[in-house]
Amino acid sequence: MAKSKNHTAHNQSRKAHKNGIKKPRKHRHTSTKGMDPKFLRNQRYAKKHNNKSGENASEEEDGEVENHTAHNQSRKAHKNGIKKPMKHRHSSTKGMDPKFLRNQRYAKKHNNKSGENAFEEE
Repeated sequence: MAKSKNHTAHNQSRKAHKNGIKKPRKHRHTSTKGMDPKFLRNQRYAKKHNNKSGENASEEEDGEVENHTAHNQSRKAHKNGIKKPMKHRHSSTKGMDPKFLRNQRYAKKHNNKSGENAFEEE
């Protein structure tokens, strides 16, 4: 009796790329599970007492203190969702409907917002 086929990679790459191969998402805080407990304890104490040095230190330069407060306010604003407007990027037209793209190019070419170039020949 003939042996049957055990494995093939046929169509696997097409299936994988159908929705795109994505990188794993990066999380803000990586898990500390399984890390050295001595290190974690020290890290916890360091985080707890991290901002104590600013309170006890003498505030000689007022400009430096103002700069720190402005920096903290901007961080808070960013944390609350106030973001700079993103620059316009040209999106890829790969895989889009050719008729739609042709219509889009035509509209862009013949777009007269204020009617400036409507009657140049007269």
